[in-house]
Amino acid sequence: MAGVNTDVHLNTFLVAKTEVTVADFREFIEQTNYQTTAEILGWSVTPSWKTTSGASWRNPGFQPRDSMPVVGISWYDAVEYCNWRSETDGLRPAYSVNKQVQDPNNLNAHDKLKWTVRLISGANGYRLPSEAEWTVAAQGGRRAGYSVYAGSNDPNAVAWQGGNSSASLHPFGTLKPNELGIYDMSGNVWEWCYDWWGSAPPGGTQPMGPISGEYHFIKGGGAWDSVDLSQITHRGHFGASYLSAYSFGMRLFRNL
Repeated sequence: MAGVNTDVHLNTFLVAKTEVTVADFREFIEQTNYQTTAEILGWSVTPSWKTTSGASWRNPGFQPRDSMPVVGISWYDAVEYCNWRSETDGLRPAYSVNKQVQDPNNLNAHDKLKWTVRLISGANGYRLPSEAEWTVAAQGGRRAGYSVYAGSNDPNAVAWQGGNSSASLHPFGTLKPNELGIYDMSGNVWEWCYDWWGSAPPGGTQPMGPISGEYHFIKGGGAWDSVDLSQITHRGHFGASYLSAYSFGMRLFRNL
């Protein structure tokens, strides 16, 4: 993991140099028998622009390789993976998850789960970033970025996106990293963030989103998307139970 020492608005944190892979997520499933959001709700995952019956992280409409970032996971799946990985590595899990009580802060009428998920103060386990943390990491540890994409102004150097991906995901680390040695923060797969989606205040990215909302941030763009969605400043958002086989993955962060 790479360390990011930011200014007074954000605490120092660690960020994984690569996204969680298919092999990583398979280990989680095999060791826990975890039921994914798709399985709980009986949904077929909907890839971008078309529906593939029965698609999932195991079969996202193409042959996933172990070294590819996992896709087709919901925000809830990402949170559960973080806690499992923390326990496996001897860290204190970052989240409390109550599946019996619906979260009053979740205002999304289409979310049938609405698990109550809260950050645990002082925990050192793996977690999803805030949008602000993700942005600072993508910008090489700076509050103000010098490049349009994570590590370069040339998207083809750092980002697998619609213009160069040949409509396929790619194994991690096959393009240039950014200044901190972090790969694929632009392109390849969208990455879930923890905080609720909302407008940034005047002057830049907020340290944490609103206390409630309908959607969570996703950042970075994907291999099937237009290149502009891979820009660091682009702010995507989707509901916690939303699934897209081609698109949504995750990267681990944790407190230092």
